[in-house]
Amino acid sequence: MEHIKEKSELVTEQIEDKAGVARHIESISMWTLGLFAISTLTSQTGISFFGGMSLLVLLVWRYYLGYKPVLEIPSHIKWAAALFTLSLFISIFVSTDHSYAWSVFKRVWYILFVGLLATCPLGSGKRRVLAMVFMGTAAIAGFTGAIQLFAFGARAHGFTHPVHFGGMMAVGAATALVLLFVPNETVPSSGRIRNFFWASGALSALGMLSSMTRSVLAAFVVASVIVLVSINWRKGLMLILALVIMFAFSFAGSETVRYRTGLFVKSVSNPAKSDLSDRLKVWDGAILIFKKSPLLGTGTGDWHADIRKLTKTKKIERTKNKAARVQAHNLYLHWLATQGAVGIMALLLFLGSMVLWGLRMVRTGHRAGGHLLLFGTIVIMVWGMTEANLLISKFLAALSFAVGVTAGTLDRDEDQAEQEQERI
Repeated sequence: MEHIKEKSELVTEQIEDKAGVARHIESISMWTLGLFAISTLTSQTGISFFGGMSLLVLLVWRYYLGYKPVLEIPSHIKWAAALFTLSLFISIFVSTDHSYAWSVFKRVWYILFVGLLATCPLGSGKRRVLAMVFMGTAAIAGFTGAIQLFAFGARAHGFTHPVHFGGMMAVGAATALVLLFVPNETVPSSGRIRNFFWASGALSALGMLSSMTRSVLAAFVVASVIVLVSINWRKGLMLILALVIMFAFSFAGSETVRYRTGLFVKSVSNPAKSDLSDRLKVWDGAILIFKKSPLLGTGTGDWHADIRKLTKTKKIERTKNKAARVQAHNLYLHWLATQGAVGIMALLLFLGSMVLWGLRMVRTGHRAGGHLLLFGTIVIMVWGMTEANLLISKFLAALSFAVGVTAGTLDRDEDQAEQEQERI
Protein backbone atom coordinates (compact mmCIF):
# COMPACT_ATOMS: atom_id res chain seq x y z
CA MET A 1 0.00 0.00 0.00
CA GLU A 2 2.83 2.40 0.83
CA HIS A 3 4.42 1.65 -2.53
CA ILE A 4 1.17 2.47 -4.33
CA LYS A 5 0.78 5.64 -2.28
CA GLU A 6 4.32 6.79 -3.11
CA LYS A 7 3.75 6.08 -6.79
CA SER A 8 0.49 8.03 -6.71
CA GLU A 9 2.19 10.99 -5.04
CA LEU A 10 4.97 10.89 -7.65
CA VAL A 11 2.44 10.92 -10.49
CA THR A 12 0.62 13.83 -8.82
CA GLU A 13 3.88 15.78 -8.51
CA GLN A 14 4.68 15.14 -12.17
CA ILE A 15 1.23 16.38 -13.22
CA GLU A 16 1.62 19.51 -11.07
CA ASP A 17 5.08 20.12 -12.47
CA LYS A 18 3.78 19.84 -16.04
CA ALA A 19 0.88 22.14 -15.20
CA GLY A 20 3.36 24.73 -13.90
CA VAL A 21 5.53 24.35 -17.01
CA ALA A 22 2.41 24.68 -19.19
CA ARG A 23 1.58 28.03 -17.61
CA HIS A 24 5.12 29.29 -18.29
CA ILE A 25 5.05 27.88 -21.82
CA GLU A 26 1.82 29.74 -22.56
CA SER A 27 3.35 33.03 -21.38
CA ILE A 28 6.55 32.44 -23.33
CA SER A 29 4.57 31.53 -26.44
CA MET A 30 2.66 34.82 -26.27
CA TRP A 31 5.93 36.78 -26.29
CA THR A 32 7.59 34.77 -29.07
CA LEU A 33 4.44 34.69 -31.21
CA GLY A 34 3.87 38.42 -30.69
CA LEU A 35 7.40 39.24 -31.81
CA PHE A 36 7.04 36.83 -34.72
CA ALA A 37 3.79 38.61 -35.73
CA ILE A 38 5.67 41.91 -35.90
CA SER A 39 8.57 40.32 -37.78
CA THR A 40 6.38 38.79 -40.50
CA LEU A 41 5.80 42.25 -41.94
CA THR A 42 9.09 43.93 -41.07
CA SER A 43 12.18 41.73 -40.73
CA GLN A 44 13.43 38.53 -42.39
CA THR A 45 15.92 38.08 -39.53
CA GLY A 46 13.08 38.39 -37.04
CA ILE A 47 11.08 35.78 -38.95
CA SER A 48 13.95 33.31 -38.75
CA PHE A 49 14.71 33.94 -35.07
CA PHE A 50 11.29 34.49 -33.49
CA GLY A 51 9.64 32.05 -35.87
CA GLY A 52 12.14 29.37 -34.85
CA MET A 53 11.64 30.19 -31.16
CA SER A 54 7.85 30.07 -31.53
CA LEU A 55 8.02 26.73 -33.32
CA LEU A 56 10.26 25.28 -30.60
CA VAL A 57 7.92 26.47 -27.83
CA LEU A 58 4.88 25.06 -29.62
CA LEU A 59 6.64 21.72 -30.15
CA VAL A 60 7.49 21.46 -26.44
CA TRP A 61 3.95 22.42 -25.51
CA ARG A 62 2.44 19.84 -27.86
CA TYR A 63 4.74 16.84 -27.55
CA TYR A 64 6.32 17.20 -24.08
CA LEU A 65 3.37 18.62 -22.16
CA GLY A 66 0.84 16.92 -24.42
CA TYR A 67 -1.94 19.49 -24.65
CA LYS A 68 -5.32 18.44 -25.99
CA PRO A 69 -5.72 19.99 -29.48
CA VAL A 70 -8.58 22.47 -29.80
CA LEU A 71 -8.89 21.64 -33.49
CA GLU A 72 -8.60 18.34 -35.31
CA ILE A 73 -6.39 18.31 -38.38
CA PRO A 74 -7.81 15.80 -40.91
CA SER A 75 -5.64 12.95 -42.08
CA HIS A 76 -5.80 14.00 -45.74
CA ILE A 77 -4.00 17.29 -45.02
CA LYS A 78 -1.31 15.40 -43.07
CA TRP A 79 -0.72 13.01 -45.96
CA ALA A 80 -0.75 15.81 -48.53
CA ALA A 81 1.71 17.87 -46.45
CA ALA A 82 3.96 14.82 -46.04
CA LEU A 83 4.01 14.15 -49.80
CA PHE A 84 4.66 17.83 -50.53
CA THR A 85 7.55 17.82 -48.07
CA LEU A 86 8.91 14.56 -49.51
CA SER A 87 8.88 15.95 -53.05
CA LEU A 88 10.90 18.98 -51.90
CA PHE A 89 13.31 16.71 -50.01
CA ILE A 90 13.86 14.56 -53.11
CA SER A 91 14.54 17.72 -55.08
CA ILE A 92 17.52 18.49 -52.83
CA PHE A 93 19.29 15.33 -54.04
CA VAL A 94 18.33 15.96 -57.66
CA SER A 95 19.84 19.47 -57.47
CA THR A 96 23.48 20.27 -58.13
CA ASP A 97 23.27 23.35 -55.88
CA HIS A 98 22.24 21.66 -52.61
CA SER A 99 22.54 24.82 -50.52
CA TYR A 100 19.87 26.77 -52.42
CA ALA A 101 17.65 23.68 -52.64
CA TRP A 102 17.90 23.31 -48.88
CA SER A 103 16.89 26.95 -48.37
CA VAL A 104 13.72 26.27 -50.40
CA PHE A 105 13.04 23.08 -48.46
CA LYS A 106 13.22 24.93 -45.12
CA ARG A 107 9.99 26.73 -46.01
CA VAL A 108 8.02 23.59 -45.14
CA TRP A 109 8.35 24.51 -41.45
CA TYR A 110 5.50 26.96 -42.02
CA ILE A 111 3.20 23.96 -42.58
CA LEU A 112 4.12 22.51 -39.18
CA PHE A 113 3.82 25.95 -37.59
CA VAL A 114 0.26 26.44 -38.87
CA GLY A 115 -0.81 23.07 -37.49
CA LEU A 116 0.69 23.67 -34.05
CA LEU A 117 -0.59 27.25 -33.70
CA ALA A 118 -4.07 26.30 -34.91
CA THR A 119 -4.42 23.42 -32.44
CA CYS A 120 -2.70 24.86 -29.32
CA PRO A 121 -5.04 25.73 -26.40
CA LEU A 122 -4.68 29.52 -26.52
CA GLY A 123 -7.89 31.16 -25.33
CA SER A 124 -9.92 33.57 -27.46
CA GLY A 125 -8.55 36.53 -25.48
CA LYS A 126 -4.94 35.59 -26.20
CA ARG A 127 -5.69 34.92 -29.85
CA ARG A 128 -7.34 38.34 -30.00
CA VAL A 129 -4.17 39.97 -28.64
CA LEU A 130 -2.00 38.16 -31.22
CA ALA A 131 -4.38 39.09 -34.04
CA MET A 132 -4.32 42.73 -32.92
CA VAL A 133 -0.51 42.78 -32.80
CA PHE A 134 -0.41 41.35 -36.33
CA MET A 135 -3.04 43.75 -37.66
CA GLY A 136 -1.44 46.73 -35.89
CA THR A 137 1.83 45.95 -37.64
CA ALA A 138 -0.02 45.51 -40.95
CA ALA A 139 -1.69 48.91 -40.48
CA ILE A 140 1.66 50.63 -39.90
CA ALA A 141 3.16 48.86 -42.93
CA GLY A 142 0.16 49.81 -45.08
CA PHE A 143 0.34 53.45 -44.00
CA THR A 144 4.09 53.48 -44.72
CA GLY A 145 3.43 52.05 -48.19
CA ALA A 146 0.82 54.72 -48.93
CA ILE A 147 3.32 57.45 -47.98
CA GLN A 148 5.93 55.89 -50.26
CA LEU A 149 3.48 56.06 -53.17
CA PHE A 150 1.73 59.38 -52.67
CA ALA A 151 4.55 61.40 -51.07
CA PHE A 152 7.58 60.03 -52.94
CA GLY A 153 6.03 58.65 -56.14
CA ALA A 154 7.49 55.17 -55.69
CA ARG A 155 5.64 51.87 -55.69
CA ALA A 156 4.83 50.96 -52.11
CA HIS A 157 7.30 48.41 -50.81
CA GLY A 158 7.20 48.85 -47.03
CA PHE A 159 10.30 47.12 -45.75
CA THR A 160 10.75 44.72 -48.68
CA HIS A 161 10.13 44.29 -52.43
CA PRO A 162 6.87 45.79 -53.86
CA VAL A 163 5.60 42.40 -55.06
CA HIS A 164 6.28 40.75 -51.70
CA PHE A 165 4.78 43.73 -49.92
CA GLY A 166 1.58 43.47 -51.96
CA GLY A 167 1.16 39.82 -50.98
CA MET A 168 1.79 40.54 -47.30
CA MET A 169 -0.72 43.40 -47.29
CA ALA A 170 -3.26 41.14 -48.98
CA VAL A 171 -2.91 38.75 -46.03
CA GLY A 172 -3.46 41.60 -43.56
CA ALA A 173 -6.55 42.88 -45.39
CA ALA A 174 -8.00 39.37 -45.75
CA THR A 175 -7.44 38.58 -42.06
CA ALA A 176 -9.29 41.70 -40.91
CA LEU A 177 -12.16 41.24 -43.36
CA VAL A 178 -12.75 37.57 -42.53
CA LEU A 179 -12.72 38.27 -38.78
CA LEU A 180 -15.18 41.13 -39.37
CA PHE A 181 -17.46 39.23 -41.74
CA VAL A 182 -17.66 35.99 -39.72
CA PRO A 183 -19.04 36.18 -36.13
CA ASN A 184 -16.30 34.78 -33.90
CA GLU A 185 -14.89 34.99 -30.38
CA THR A 186 -11.86 37.06 -31.42
CA VAL A 187 -13.64 40.17 -32.72
CA PRO A 188 -16.69 41.40 -30.76
CA SER A 189 -19.85 42.54 -32.55
CA SER A 190 -19.23 46.19 -31.65
CA GLY A 191 -16.86 48.54 -29.82
CA ARG A 192 -13.31 49.80 -30.12
CA ILE A 193 -11.75 46.43 -30.93
CA ARG A 194 -14.03 45.99 -33.92
CA ASN A 195 -13.28 49.53 -35.08
CA PHE A 196 -9.56 48.75 -34.76
CA PHE A 197 -9.92 45.80 -37.13
CA TRP A 198 -11.86 47.95 -39.61
CA ALA A 199 -9.16 50.63 -39.54
CA SER A 200 -6.22 48.22 -39.76
CA GLY A 201 -7.92 46.26 -42.55
CA ALA A 202 -8.51 49.46 -44.53
CA LEU A 203 -4.86 50.53 -44.15
CA SER A 204 -3.72 47.05 -45.20
CA ALA A 205 -5.92 47.24 -48.30
CA LEU A 206 -4.51 50.71 -49.05
CA GLY A 207 -0.98 49.32 -48.75
CA MET A 208 -1.89 46.48 -51.11
CA LEU A 209 -3.29 48.92 -53.67
CA SER A 210 -0.26 51.20 -53.27
CA SER A 211 2.10 48.32 -54.15
CA MET A 212 0.49 48.26 -57.62
CA THR A 213 1.12 44.53 -57.84
CA ARG A 214 -1.41 43.62 -60.50
CA SER A 215 -1.48 39.86 -59.93
CA VAL A 216 -1.98 40.29 -56.17
CA LEU A 217 -4.86 42.72 -56.73
CA ALA A 218 -6.48 40.31 -59.20
CA ALA A 219 -6.06 37.38 -56.80
CA PHE A 220 -7.50 39.41 -53.92
CA VAL A 221 -10.59 40.36 -55.95
CA VAL A 222 -11.15 36.75 -57.07
CA ALA A 223 -10.80 35.49 -53.49
CA SER A 224 -13.15 38.22 -52.25
CA VAL A 225 -15.80 37.27 -54.80
CA ILE A 226 -15.58 33.57 -53.94
CA VAL A 227 -15.13 33.73 -50.16
CA LEU A 228 -16.45 37.02 -48.80
CA VAL A 229 -19.47 37.22 -51.09
CA SER A 230 -20.37 33.64 -50.08
CA ILE A 231 -20.32 34.73 -46.41
CA ASN A 232 -22.44 37.82 -46.93
CA TRP A 233 -23.02 38.90 -50.51
CA ARG A 234 -24.10 42.44 -49.63
CA LYS A 235 -20.98 43.21 -47.60
CA GLY A 236 -18.83 41.37 -50.14
CA LEU A 237 -20.08 43.56 -52.99
CA MET A 238 -19.67 46.67 -50.81
CA LEU A 239 -16.05 45.66 -50.22
CA ILE A 240 -15.36 45.30 -53.94
CA LEU A 241 -16.99 48.69 -54.55
CA ALA A 242 -14.80 50.21 -51.80
CA LEU A 243 -11.67 48.79 -53.49
CA VAL A 244 -12.76 50.32 -56.81
CA ILE A 245 -13.27 53.72 -55.15
CA MET A 246 -9.87 53.49 -53.41
CA PHE A 247 -8.23 52.67 -56.74
CA ALA A 248 -10.02 55.58 -58.45
CA PHE A 249 -8.68 58.04 -55.86
CA SER A 250 -5.20 56.49 -56.17
CA PHE A 251 -5.36 56.78 -59.97
CA ALA A 252 -6.34 60.44 -59.73
CA GLY A 253 -3.71 61.31 -57.13
CA SER A 254 -0.63 59.40 -58.26
CA GLU A 255 1.39 59.53 -61.49
CA THR A 256 2.91 56.14 -60.57
CA VAL A 257 -0.54 54.53 -60.42
CA ARG A 258 -1.46 55.96 -63.82
CA TYR A 259 1.83 54.71 -65.29
CA ARG A 260 1.39 51.20 -63.85
CA THR A 261 -2.20 51.11 -65.09
CA GLY A 262 -0.98 52.03 -68.57
CA LEU A 263 1.51 49.15 -68.45
CA PHE A 264 -1.29 46.78 -67.48
CA VAL A 265 -3.47 47.89 -70.40
CA LYS A 266 -0.52 47.48 -72.76
CA SER A 267 0.28 44.01 -71.39
CA VAL A 268 -3.29 42.87 -72.09
CA SER A 269 -3.44 44.34 -75.61
CA ASN A 270 0.09 43.33 -76.69
CA PRO A 271 1.93 41.07 -74.17
CA ALA A 272 4.95 40.46 -76.42
CA LYS A 273 5.83 44.18 -76.48
CA SER A 274 4.98 44.96 -72.86
CA ASP A 275 6.73 44.42 -69.54
CA LEU A 276 5.37 40.85 -69.66
CA SER A 277 7.69 39.98 -72.54
CA ASP A 278 10.48 38.95 -70.15
CA ARG A 279 8.12 36.60 -68.34
CA LEU A 280 7.04 35.00 -71.60
CA LYS A 281 10.69 34.21 -72.32
CA VAL A 282 11.19 32.72 -68.87
CA TRP A 283 8.03 30.63 -69.24
CA ASP A 284 9.44 29.19 -72.47
CA GLY A 285 12.61 28.37 -70.56
CA ALA A 286 10.66 26.61 -67.79
CA ILE A 287 8.97 24.36 -70.34
CA LEU A 288 12.35 23.49 -71.92
CA ILE A 289 13.79 22.65 -68.48
CA PHE A 290 10.79 20.40 -67.75
CA LYS A 291 11.30 18.53 -71.03
CA LYS A 292 14.90 17.89 -69.98
CA SER A 293 13.79 15.99 -66.86
CA PRO A 294 10.01 15.48 -66.88
CA LEU A 295 9.66 13.08 -63.94
CA LEU A 296 11.61 14.71 -61.07
CA GLY A 297 12.67 18.00 -62.64
CA THR A 298 16.20 19.35 -62.54
CA GLY A 299 16.05 20.29 -58.83
CA THR A 300 14.94 23.35 -56.93
CA GLY A 301 18.55 24.42 -56.49
CA ASP A 302 19.39 24.45 -60.19
CA TRP A 303 16.86 26.89 -61.63
CA HIS A 304 19.32 29.80 -61.93
CA ALA A 305 22.00 27.68 -63.60
CA ASP A 306 19.50 26.07 -65.99
CA ILE A 307 17.88 29.32 -67.12
CA ARG A 308 21.31 30.96 -67.50
CA LYS A 309 22.47 28.05 -69.69
CA LEU A 310 19.39 28.35 -71.91
CA THR A 311 20.12 32.06 -72.36
CA LYS A 312 23.80 31.51 -73.22
CA THR A 313 22.95 28.79 -75.76
CA LYS A 314 20.28 31.12 -77.21
CA LYS A 315 17.49 28.59 -76.76
CA ILE A 316 15.52 31.42 -75.19
CA GLU A 317 15.89 35.16 -75.72
CA ARG A 318 17.81 37.17 -73.13
CA THR A 319 15.53 39.06 -70.76
CA LYS A 320 15.85 42.84 -70.52
CA ASN A 321 15.65 42.67 -66.74
CA LYS A 322 17.95 40.23 -64.92
CA ALA A 323 15.48 40.01 -62.03
CA ALA A 324 13.03 38.31 -64.39
CA ARG A 325 15.25 35.21 -64.34
CA VAL A 326 15.23 34.79 -60.54
CA GLN A 327 12.23 32.44 -60.82
CA ALA A 328 9.74 31.34 -63.47
CA HIS A 329 7.19 33.98 -62.40
CA ASN A 330 4.62 31.21 -62.48
CA LEU A 331 4.22 28.87 -59.52
CA TYR A 332 3.11 25.91 -61.62
CA LEU A 333 5.76 26.24 -64.32
CA HIS A 334 8.47 26.75 -61.68
CA TRP A 335 7.42 23.59 -59.84
CA LEU A 336 7.12 21.70 -63.13
CA ALA A 337 10.63 22.71 -64.22
CA THR A 338 12.39 22.16 -60.90
CA GLN A 339 10.41 19.20 -59.53
CA GLY A 340 8.82 17.62 -62.57
CA ALA A 341 5.55 15.71 -62.73
CA VAL A 342 6.01 14.32 -59.21
CA GLY A 343 6.45 17.80 -57.72
CA ILE A 344 3.54 19.43 -59.55
CA MET A 345 1.22 16.59 -58.52
CA ALA A 346 2.32 16.98 -54.88
CA LEU A 347 1.76 20.73 -55.10
CA LEU A 348 -1.74 20.44 -56.57
CA LEU A 349 -2.67 17.75 -54.05
CA PHE A 350 -1.51 19.97 -51.19
CA LEU A 351 -3.43 23.01 -52.45
CA GLY A 352 -6.54 20.89 -52.95
CA SER A 353 -6.20 19.46 -49.44
CA MET A 354 -6.02 22.97 -47.96
CA VAL A 355 -9.28 23.84 -49.72
CA LEU A 356 -10.93 20.72 -48.28
CA TRP A 357 -9.61 21.51 -44.79
CA GLY A 358 -10.93 25.05 -45.06
CA LEU A 359 -14.38 23.76 -46.04
CA ARG A 360 -14.30 21.30 -43.15
CA MET A 361 -13.45 24.05 -40.64
CA VAL A 362 -16.35 26.13 -41.96
CA ARG A 363 -18.70 23.23 -41.18
CA THR A 364 -17.30 22.45 -37.73
CA GLY A 365 -17.46 25.70 -35.75
CA HIS A 366 -14.24 27.33 -37.00
CA ARG A 367 -15.72 29.42 -39.81
CA ALA A 368 -13.26 32.32 -39.50
CA GLY A 369 -10.21 30.08 -39.79
CA GLY A 370 -11.79 28.03 -42.57
CA HIS A 371 -12.71 31.05 -44.65
CA LEU A 372 -9.28 32.65 -44.18
CA LEU A 373 -7.57 29.40 -45.24
CA LEU A 374 -9.79 29.29 -48.33
CA PHE A 375 -9.04 32.97 -49.04
CA GLY A 376 -5.28 32.46 -48.67
CA THR A 377 -5.27 29.32 -50.82
CA ILE A 378 -7.18 31.08 -53.62
CA VAL A 379 -4.73 33.99 -53.46
CA ILE A 380 -1.82 31.54 -53.77
CA MET A 381 -3.43 29.76 -56.73
CA VAL A 382 -4.44 32.88 -58.69
CA TRP A 383 -1.37 34.97 -57.86
CA GLY A 384 0.71 31.89 -58.66
CA MET A 385 -0.12 32.33 -62.34
CA THR A 386 2.43 35.18 -62.51
CA GLU A 387 4.62 34.59 -59.43
CA ALA A 388 6.20 31.57 -57.74
CA ASN A 389 4.81 32.90 -54.46
CA LEU A 390 5.63 29.83 -52.35
CA LEU A 391 9.25 30.94 -52.58
CA ILE A 392 8.46 34.25 -50.82
CA SER A 393 9.31 33.68 -47.16
CA LYS A 394 7.69 36.85 -45.78
CA PHE A 395 4.40 36.13 -47.51
CA LEU A 396 4.39 32.55 -46.18
CA ALA A 397 5.24 33.79 -42.67
CA ALA A 398 2.39 36.31 -42.66
CA LEU A 399 -0.13 33.83 -44.07
CA SER A 400 0.87 30.96 -41.76
CA PHE A 401 0.64 33.20 -38.69
CA ALA A 402 -2.73 34.66 -39.68
CA VAL A 403 -4.27 31.27 -40.49
CA GLY A 404 -2.79 29.64 -37.38
CA VAL A 405 -4.17 32.30 -35.02
CA THR A 406 -7.55 32.46 -36.72
CA ALA A 407 -8.07 28.70 -37.16
CA GLY A 408 -8.26 28.15 -33.40
CA THR A 409 -10.96 30.82 -33.07
CA LEU A 410 -14.45 29.50 -32.35
CA ASP A 411 -17.68 30.85 -33.82
CA ARG A 412 -20.03 32.78 -31.59
CA ASP A 413 -23.35 31.10 -30.79
CA GLU A 414 -26.12 31.02 -33.40
CA ASP A 415 -28.18 33.88 -31.94
CA GLN A 416 -25.16 36.17 -31.92
CA ALA A 417 -24.20 34.99 -35.40
CA GLU A 418 -27.62 35.86 -36.80
CA GLN A 419 -27.52 39.28 -35.20
CA GLU A 420 -24.01 39.86 -36.61
CA GLN A 421 -25.08 38.90 -40.15
CA GLU A 422 -27.79 41.57 -39.97
CA ARG A 423 -25.34 44.32 -38.96
CA ILE A 424 -24.19 46.82 -41.56
